[in-house]
Amino acid sequence: MPNYQPKLGGKHSLPHNVYMQIRYKLRDYERQKKLLRHPPKDKNTAYLARLKTELGAIEKAAAELKDAYAAYVQDGFDPLWAYHSYDYFNYIFIRYGPDDEAPSRRTWNYYKNLLSRKIAKKLYML
Repeated sequence: MPNYQPKLGGKHSLPHNVYMQIRYKLRDYERQKKLLRHPPKDKNTAYLARLKTELGAIEKAAAELKDAYAAYVQDGFDPLWAYHSYDYFNYIFIRYGPDDEAPSRRTWNYYKNLLSRKIAKKLYML
């Protein structure tokens, strides 16, 4: 269930269309970053300015979550990779004992919705 969201009205829920826009922006993040570093000559400056704003919002939200989760994860935590991969999210969490269990998928879905909401707020989509 990669598109799972909590019920509307929850603390971090988003309208479906906003959630999907954020999801596709995150999926296309690396390509857009490369495009911004080496812009083609045929792209106008307004497009590149919007792209720079979107990437800046994504990076700021990722930095906020990295700071918020610093006590729970190992060094080298990549918030954007954790958004896409439950296995990475599970692996990078700190275990405090041999019987300590990994974070559940529910925790990962909460994390994804929190990141999506932070990005949407920074892009004024809410």
